[in-house]
Amino acid sequence: MCDEPAILVPDLARKAVTLGNGVRILIRSSDPRLARALQDRFAEADQPAMAFAGPTGPAPRGPPPEDVTIVIEADVATAMARATELAPDPARLALAVAALAAAGPILAGFDGFDAIDVNAPPAALRRRIAALWRVGLARDELAARRATMSALGFPAAPRMPEADAPPRLWCVGRPDPYFLALERAAGAAGASILGALTTFAAFDHLHDERFDAVIVNGAVDPGPALSLCGALRRNTDLATLPAMVACTPNPEAATAREAAERGADVIDRGDGPPQAALSWLIREIKAERRRRQIDADLGACLATVAEPRSRLANPLFIERHVETLASRHHASGRALSVAAIRLSPAPGASVPHPAAWTRTFADAAGVAARLIRTADTGAVWDDDTLILALPALDERDARAALDRIVAVGECTAFASEPAGPLEFNAHAATLAPGESGAGLLARALGGLSRWAAHA
Repeated sequence: MCDEPAILVPDLARKAVTLGNGVRILIRSSDPRLARALQDRFAEADQPAMAFAGPTGPAPRGPPPEDVTIVIEADVATAMARATELAPDPARLALAVAALAAAGPILAGFDGFDAIDVNAPPAALRRRIAALWRVGLARDELAARRATMSALGFPAAPRMPEADAPPRLWCVGRPDPYFLALERAAGAAGASILGALTTFAAFDHLHDERFDAVIVNGAVDPGPALSLCGALRRNTDLATLPAMVACTPNPEAATAREAAERGADVIDRGDGPPQAALSWLIREIKAERRRRQIDADLGACLATVAEPRSRLANPLFIERHVETLASRHHASGRALSVAAIRLSPAPGASVPHPAAWTRTFADAAGVAARLIRTADTGAVWDDDTLILALPALDERDARAALDRIVAVGECTAFASEPAGPLEFNAHAATLAPGESGAGLLARALGGLSRWAAHA
């Protein structure tokens, strides 16, 4: 029988640290020193985490104390064995292995699991953890939607085909010896490389053609490389495109840190062959492809149950889906919020014709659909009310999401609305211990009615 694990964060008992978005991160290792070292790296990245040194199995009673589990061990075989032991837990959103070394052969041993580079700059590490969380949450929502559709007798939504084409890399910078070595390494890994000499030419090509990642040479002149990374992250179409920056080695690693802050996913400090950094970049490409596939599958599910006036789910689906989510969230211990939004003509505006109101309501629903996460489910409840199911958000975060939707909606001029602007009345409720999905939905709608009555 296994001993109780050593908890490396005092005064927290078996509770994992919770971030602002509700994610609970747990580091598991048989070596307390490794667990503590990784915990410190996460703290540098502003990602608090709990650390257990001991057996990997979940707590014997109650919901698991983690959403994201990071396994770190001194050797690949032990890390893989521990990760394999933990993998069957369906309540966990993400499971990753922390790599102590960035060499290609080490990474090859982690096939089948996500990996975390412990040597990445804090900003890149923080972004990788956030990506694990988002993809895990979307995957969990996909399973929940399929369960709801099956319970209601809907046909299974078509599954999107997996992308398996060789990676296409876009290199920016002059063809110096580093890039020539990178080209050889990419060819050995089955990737193809095209290039541009300047960042100005690169940005046009990134819009015109489809690439899996961009690699920027910042060794000689880091300014344009950093600017390109920042521009990618500010661009809606390219915001999630994996990016790698090659830097000149320096003791303070200032360029590497700034590249990570600007949005680079992988930084090659130039102190070794490019195969290691390329291995991490290809992992980022695979992760991005998985994210896109999950998003496409979620969209296919939503299209199957969509209400005809909008891109949102119908009332029958959302009522049953909130029940599905409530059951799953009780099992996992994560938060779940449901929000209701009632639309009406702004004070002083004339009452629109029913046909005009139908078009306007559909347009407003479309605005709300574009402002929620992929893992959120939006639905039409009746002629003037929307329902949003917001997994893993507590009431404060759900309220913040609602405020954003209301702010955008109330300043939008809808082309089909001749009567003037709209007013968005909103209320959010968070799942209480033991509460049913029907009860949570009723509280969200009931709170909206009380809010409207006293407005």
